Amino acid sequence: GPLMAAAFAGADVSIGALALANQTRHAVNQRLAAVFGQADLLLLPTSPVPAFGCAGPLPTVVGGVEVGPAACALYTSPFNLSGHPVAS
Repeated sequence: GPLMAAAFAGADVSIGALALANQTRHAVNQRLAAVFGQADLLLLPTSPVPAFGCAGPLPTVVGGVEVGPAACALYTSPFNLSGHPVAS
């Protein structure tokens, strides 16, 4: 289904892209470390789109703007990247 296709979309990523992703992850972790220096907990929305079925289609529009199939993960992706624990 569409969720599995999205999960495997990056299976053939180049070493340069992986290096850039690692640099981005480091930068996100540094920013989050500064945030968690001032707060013990963040309460944030997890998705900018309404719930959708696992059969799809994946939402691609947020607030009338086409953002692609990652629309449902816009708010959680920084924490997915950083590896910080979350609950939804």
